[in-house]
Amino acid sequence: MCDLEQFKDLQDCPSKLAPNGLTHSLDILDGNDGGGVNRLSDDEIDHVVTFLGALTDPNAADANSNEIQFLIPPRDGGPDGRQLDAKDQNGLSL
Repeated sequence: MCDLEQFKDLQDCPSKLAPNGLTHSLDILDGNDGGGVNRLSDDEIDHVVTFLGALTDPNAADANSNEIQFLIPPRDGGPDGRQLDAKDQNGLSL
């Protein structure tokens, strides 16, 4: 997380965002109790790592994907015909 833009100026970022985060993650991978047998297969670990990476990947959400387009309300004037559409400084719809 500390590599993300919003945390770039945070001093001692890892200890503030996730104190003991690495230790807790390693405990989970070692058996969920801090010292057991790893209960996850290599494939499962790869899936978890990929999933967690997708949560913080700024390029993961394609603005033109069906999933994102579904979240954007239609620009149909709204129920009272007074819908406001946000625009950036260049006049492009947000």
